[in-house]
Amino acid sequence: MPDVLTDHMGKPLPADVDLVPPPPPEIGEVVSAYSTLTKNEPLYAKRKKKAVLGGLIGAVAGGSVLAASGGLALLPIAAAAAIGGGIGWVRGRNVVSYVGKEGIASYVLTKDRSSPKQTHYLLFRSASALRTSATRKFMNGIYTGTDYSFSWSNDQGKTVYHISGEYHLTPKTAKHPYIFARAAEFSWSNYLLPKLVEQLDRAGAVHFEIKPPDSITVGRGFVDLFFSGKSAHCEREDVESISLHDGYFSIKRKDAQVGWFSSTGVFRFPYGQMPNARLFHFVVENLLGMPIV
Repeated sequence: MPDVLTDHMGKPLPADVDLVPPPPPEIGEVVSAYSTLTKNEPLYAKRKKKAVLGGLIGAVAGGSVLAASGGLALLPIAAAAAIGGGIGWVRGRNVVSYVGKEGIASYVLTKDRSSPKQTHYLLFRSASALRTSATRKFMNGIYTGTDYSFSWSNDQGKTVYHISGEYHLTPKTAKHPYIFARAAEFSWSNYLLPKLVEQLDRAGAVHFEIKPPDSITVGRGFVDLFFSGKSAHCEREDVESISLHDGYFSIKRKDAQVGWFSSTGVFRFPYGQMPNARLFHFVVENLLGMPIV
């Protein structure tokens, strides 16, 4: 590992961080890492703290509910404390994760540092596409959270690695799995970039499979679209805009006709269907000279 290593948000790691187990050499040079462990700290320390805190919160919540209903009972309060403590114990688990130039790895530790309970890793060479999505959820018009997904697949379309979860506010600390996923996406894009340049030099364009048989091919000053069995060739001057809104990419020609029930010259598809979306942004902005708005 490099002498100076950052977490998955690019911030320096604390001097006492304990990166054990070490990263597997197959993921290449490590560019970022994160660990809930600190040196000379017992493995269960954080889990015990979380369990105690969870138990206190559960007991207070259980007592408040019973008090509001007109009485207090020891058994329900103890049950609430136990539930809260159990949740705290699970949430207090220890995690170590690495993002490398050729893959990613994460460990979940419960017993000792040398024997992780769970080991998850992805070697970039085993995948061909990454599809990501973020779905904002509402109930009665009130925002309730965002579901996110990062899914790597191979040439046969089989999922080889998946990270998903939920957040309410955009995570701002490296301990959140979403931050690990974003760092992994960035490293994955850097891994694919030389292959993209090679494809551009060889074929004069970069091809993106959407949902077979739909596809987009972007070259210097043009884009070829194939949707629903129909193809369209657009020169740069034919394209009015390329936008991303409400989870959908839209490519609109200048001669497009937009109606309530049908439209022509407008191509829309879900963001989650676009493979390697970060690279698609890069290609569009550099080969077409158009921003995605």
